[in-house]
This record gives sequence, structure tokens and C-alpha cells, in this order.
Amino acid sequence: MSRARFVLLIVITFLFSSITLNKSAVNFLYPDIESILQEAGWLEYVRNNIDVMNYVYDDGFIVNDKTVVGVSYIDMFKRRVAEVAVYREPIEISKTIVHEAGHHEYKHLNKEYNPGESEIYAEIKEYNFYADYLRARLIQAMNCPN
Repeated sequence: MSRARFVLLIVITFLFSSITLNKSAVNFLYPDIESILQEAGWLEYVRNNIDVMNYVYDDGFIVNDKTVVGVSYIDMFKRRVAEVAVYREPIEISKTIVHEAGHHEYKHLNKEYNPGESEIYAEIKEYNFYADYLRARLIQAMNCPN
């Protein structure tokens, strides 16, 4: 393959991935995860803070010598990426996705990145999401005629 064709292939791949992936991570959410986020009212929050959703098919993975269930980072195309371990309950995966979205939101809102503050910010977002989810489930149960 000539160098020009190779460069053209890279450019086309980049443009295609930017068009499809930059729209929103919701295109890459499992249906049960999307349903949980929607039920709690947090689907738009995830859409606005994550561009690419990657799944790790395990119950955890190693990052910087620590076992984690999620990680967020900016990739080489400046997309906000979240990776989560999926061998867990859907609500736990959803909480992790919101947590990672919180890290991206913190990075967007603060010019100077502080890992400790980012972690606290993400944990607050995760807890708020879970409270909204439980509230929605309670309301649903109260309105269900049994």
C-alpha cells in the first residue's frame, strides 16, 4: 500500500469514527444500562460527558497497579472515553459510568486538574445518580397496583 493511500485510510477512519463516536456514548450503552440511566434521569448527563464507551469484559482491570472497575481519559482524538468492567450488576455498571462521566465533567469545569477533587466530584455525582435511581424505583413501586 502506498503512503498516500495509507494516510487517506487513516484520515477516513478518523473522520468516520469522529462522526459516529462523537455523537454520544449512548449509542454504545447496553439496553439495560441505558434504561437504568433513563429511569433515573441521567441519560443526558452521560451523553453530554462521554463520547466513547468501552467495555472491559471482566469484573475489574488493572490501572497504575490498582484494580478498578472504571477509568476515564481523553484519547488521541480529544474524545472523552470511559472504560468500565461489565461482569457486574447493571446498576453497578451504571453507577460506574456516571462516576466516569463526573471525572470528565470535572475536567471540563476546572482549568487546573486535581485528582483528589476530581474523585470527590465523581463520587458525589455517582451518589446523586443512585439516589435518583432509588427515588424513581420507589415512585414506580408506589404507583404499581398490587
